[in-house]
Formats: sequence, C-alpha cells, structure tokens
Amino acid sequence: MNPGHPLAQNGHGSVSRALVQTVLDAVRDTPLPQAESLQRLLADASTPIPLEKLEDLLDAYADRAGPACGLALGAQARPATFSALGYLAMSSRTLGEAVSLMPSYESVVMDVGLTTLTRDGDTVQLTWGLRDRRPHPVLEDFILASWLSLGRWLVGRDLTPDAVAFTHDVPADPAPYRRYFPCRQDYRQLQAGMRFPAAWLDLPVLHADPDLHALMLDRARVLQAAQPVTGVWSRRVLAVLPDLLPRQQATMPEVATRLDVSERSLRRRLAEEGESFQELLQEQRRQLACHYLRNERLGLLDIALLLGYAEHSAFSTAFRQWYGVTPGQFRVGNQAGRSPA
Repeated sequence: MNPGHPLAQNGHGSVSRALVQTVLDAVRDTPLPQAESLQRLLADASTPIPLEKLEDLLDAYADRAGPACGLALGAQARPATFSALGYLAMSSRTLGEAVSLMPSYESVVMDVGLTTLTRDGDTVQLTWGLRDRRPHPVLEDFILASWLSLGRWLVGRDLTPDAVAFTHDVPADPAPYRRYFPCRQDYRQLQAGMRFPAAWLDLPVLHADPDLHALMLDRARVLQAAQPVTGVWSRRVLAVLPDLLPRQQATMPEVATRLDVSERSLRRRLAEEGESFQELLQEQRRQLACHYLRNERLGLLDIALLLGYAEHSAFSTAFRQWYGVTPGQFRVGNQAGRSPA
C-alpha cells in the first residue's frame, strides 16, 4: 500500500469497463481480492465501475509487481482499452486528429479525467489529471505509458517524446522510467503530461477508416449522452479556450459561438455540471501557465499574453494566488525537479 497517496474515499468518478478489463487481463496471473471484486462489478452491466476500485487494484498490484508496474500495464494498451475513443483514434486520418478528440470524448473512458492539448510553435503539450484530486501514481503512470504505447501502435513508429512530467515523487528506481521514456523526466510537477514535436500531428494513422470513424463518433456521442452529468460541456469549453486566450477572445459569447450553442444554453449546461465559465477560464489559465513556464524560450510577458492577460503584473498576481509562488519561482523549482534521460 502506498500510505502517502490520498485514495478517494467517496467513490467519486467512474471508469469504463474496457479500461478495467485491460488492467484485469494484465494482472490475471497475480491473485488479488481487488481483482475479484472488479470482476464481480463487470458482470453487472448496469453498475458503474468506481474509479477508486481500479485504484485499489493498482495499489495492491504495485505491492507485488513494484511501483513502476503502471508502465508495463500501459505498454499493453490498444484501441480497445479506450472504448469508443480508442476506435475513434484508430480510424482517424492522422495522429493529430486522434489526439484532438481526447479532451472532448475522454469521459467515455473516465468521467473525472481532464486532458488538455496545447500547441506552442513546433511543440505540443498533452496533459492529464483528475478534476477533483491527484491520481494514484500507478494510474498516472499507466495513462502516460498507454498514450505512448497507443501512439506508437497507431502510426507504426517508435515515437519518443521530448519530455514527460509526473506529479509524483522521483521514483526510488528511475531505471524503468528511463527505459520506457528515453527523454527528460520531470517529477513533483503540478500536472502530468508529455511534450512532443508538433510534426507528430501530421503522421498518418495506419488503420484510418472514414466509415468506421463516423460510426465510432456517433457511438461516443451516444455513450456521452447516456452518462450522468459529469462535465461534458465543461470539457468542451476547456478544449476551445487555448486557441481563444492569446486572441483576447476567451469570452462566454465567443465560446458559445465556437460550440454552436446559445450563450444562455451554455451557461445553463455548465450550471448543471456545477461549473461556471469564469471558473473554467481560470482553471485553464492555471494549467496552461504551468505548461508555458516549462518552455524556457518564453518570457514571462510572452506567457502573460498567451494566457490573455494584458499585463505581466496581472499574470504574476494570479499565479501567486493559484500556487503560492511567483512564476519565476515556479520555473526555478521545475528545473530543480528535472531528471535527465
């Protein structure tokens, strides 16, 4: 058991059967009561699978297989792991099209996950986390490893990202991480994710299929519609904000136009999810700020403008309120937490 990790106590959040089945298949040679419990839940198709149950299994499995076991589990990820989203990715024309679908449709895999995709010149940052808390370290490792595994499978190339970030501590044995991610690793970060060349976005997907893509897109929308209100519209808002912020267009009317919905309807739908536009705007700014600060080529004024602030001082004040440190202090701390490949 990892005593330092705050496992969810209230069972908040659910995970798809497809992802759970992938993990169960991978740990089947290790008898664990947590696996048996999940198998019973899978037998009842009407019962949601609590995310905390999957984290319990991963926690127990790490006691047997070691704390880096999430990497080996993620290496086995294939389209089926991610339900309709996985098949959407598999049938996409390019890797960029596949990746761009993640923020909008990740709820069919995990309804409290939060993925963001941002492009900065010739690099792309893909980040992941849970909306309400930090994920279990093994779950975080599994997600990041599965991203790379699936990306390699989709394009048939041995892709290597520029850098990978983890929210957990530097592992006691970093060798498995260096083998799986032969690039820079940053630990104790505010967000987990990876940075990779923007050229990856243009890579063709080997199994592109427009007909299957259209079918799976309809399937993903049906699955989302069948879910309880868990942040579908919040995710859609977050997905369009990175493009609007640098243009000083991150307003409710503009976002509503992008999403092809009335401003009144968007406000109502966000309220049903317990969110407000201003809260989401600040959340996205917080996440993007960390991403941009990791890019040492960007000055603090550049970052302030990218986040939609007219002045550097406004950005610095907001960042200190969010994280208790200045942007400059965060940048120094990020460099201190770096682990070479």
